[in-house]
Amino acid sequence: MAKPAIKVYVQHHGNMMCDYRWLLVNAEWLASKSNPNPPSTWGPCPTHTVVVDHPDGRLLFDTTCPRDWQQRWTNAAALNWFPYEDVTPEQYFEERLKQLKLDPSDFKYVALSHLHLDHAGNL
Repeated sequence: MAKPAIKVYVQHHGNMMCDYRWLLVNAEWLASKSNPNPPSTWGPCPTHTVVVDHPDGRLLFDTTCPRDWQQRWTNAAALNWFPYEDVTPEQYFEERLKQLKLDPSDFKYVALSHLHLDHAGNL
């Protein structure tokens, strides 16, 4: 008898915007005595979730940014450093789940890569 198939769905949830120096640390990009004003690059930082359909139960890996990020992130100063503005209505977490005919209650497991706002925002 064949084993049940494992299916993996990678879902893109739009982009936060940020200074790439936050993500790609290179000593030449950081301010120093000899280079007090290094150039910076502001650009998109994609956010994703992964849904794994497994015979032992469905897994959600990461939970992306929340729809109400502007209210939730005010105390974290993320509104200025990591605005989640490059996102369409159909890219929000709940909508992406609906596209797979899923609801948050359909998951047996949730795994988080780490607890940053863009990875654990919908807990």
